[in-house]
Amino acid sequence: MDITTPTKKDIEIVEKQINRKPNKIISIPKRCSYGFPQVIESYPLKDGKPFPTLYWLTCPHLIKEVGKLEVLGKIKEWEEEIKNNDELREEYIKAHIEEKEKRNKKIKKEPEWVKNRLENIGIGGISNFESIKCLHLQLASYLGGQKTLLEKGCGIALKRRNVRTASVVYYRDIRTHIVIFILFFFGILSITKNILLGNYVLAFNIFIKVLAILIIRFGLYITSPITDISIYIFSTLILFNFNDFYTNNILFSAILLLSFRDMLRGRKYIFTDSLTGLLNRRYYVEIIPKVIKLKEYIGKGFGIIVLDLDNFKPVNDKFGHKSGDYVLMRVGEIINKSVRKSDLAIRYGGDEFIILVNSGSEKAIDNIIKRIDEKVKNDLKIYNISVSAGKCVKNKNDNITLEEMFEKADNNMYENKKRRKNAR
Repeated sequence: MDITTPTKKDIEIVEKQINRKPNKIISIPKRCSYGFPQVIESYPLKDGKPFPTLYWLTCPHLIKEVGKLEVLGKIKEWEEEIKNNDELREEYIKAHIEEKEKRNKKIKKEPEWVKNRLENIGIGGISNFESIKCLHLQLASYLGGQKTLLEKGCGIALKRRNVRTASVVYYRDIRTHIVIFILFFFGILSITKNILLGNYVLAFNIFIKVLAILIIRFGLYITSPITDISIYIFSTLILFNFNDFYTNNILFSAILLLSFRDMLRGRKYIFTDSLTGLLNRRYYVEIIPKVIKLKEYIGKGFGIIVLDLDNFKPVNDKFGHKSGDYVLMRVGEIINKSVRKSDLAIRYGGDEFIILVNSGSEKAIDNIIKRIDEKVKNDLKIYNISVSAGKCVKNKNDNITLEEMFEKADNNMYENKKRRKNAR
């Protein structure tokens, strides 16, 4: 059997990997060293409607690690490189066109309206061929066979962080290596010295403290300088068995408190979009499903809004990327002020936003959309920016998944965008 042919077991594994039933799987282009699917190729049609994403990343480890790259701002860094590097931009656009052609071959027997809908859409549903939207989509496309993309594009953003085919090695900066080395080396010296002197209780006490700090420090990839300075001092104190006025114990407690603070800061950083201040795609992927389960458990109705900016590409082309960033930042502020505290506003990628509305009332959802649209038109009139929106509501007895809600709202948004465009 060909490695790309999906079996019944493969489909079951993919369902567990992504926590939902996948769209029709055509093939499995890439497997890990254990034989599990890393990427699936999906048919670009779902329930009779266009479904632009051809390749999906399914490996949970890759999803998690690539998410870290997005948090570190690699999307923006790569977009800058595309903007400033003509050769890279040409290769990236070429990759979009190649994937579009590959997808069009699969739907050549479908109706014309389906082909027209997908005509100007590239990798992962991206319509602006100079934007990235999501590194997960880019890596999935590369693993799906788009070699040009990783060599000329993904390589810049991903290889720097040692993303490999079967696994992702998370990069740690030099400060982290130095801190861990000093703590480990001084800890070993101190423990050995106390064992030789017969101070077994003290040696065990130091062992427990060093082990605790090492475990905590390995788990953090965002730390403040004061935390690492405290670890340096602690390492020196244990080497000389200095504990006057319980200095050693106090410093150990301070390191634990500082690490806990860094953990909270890191969590906020991981789930926040650096440009708009809204929640990010990672929050949508990892946390929103848990929020939805809670709402379903208590029988609470809720709605989802998908927003997309109209005429955003000309802003970058005419005014430059700094103006594009300003528009996104301003839209983020408007969305944040237009929703209630119980609603969750998310920047999904590029110029696309999602709002999880804590209400099953269509009127409440329509009011939010209206407020955002009016405010965006007034505040960003100079850029001719407006908002197209789609919505989907789930009440207590509705049997619909989050993915289906998103797809319905997304399709609704595109229909509204097309209707508004034709009305001009």
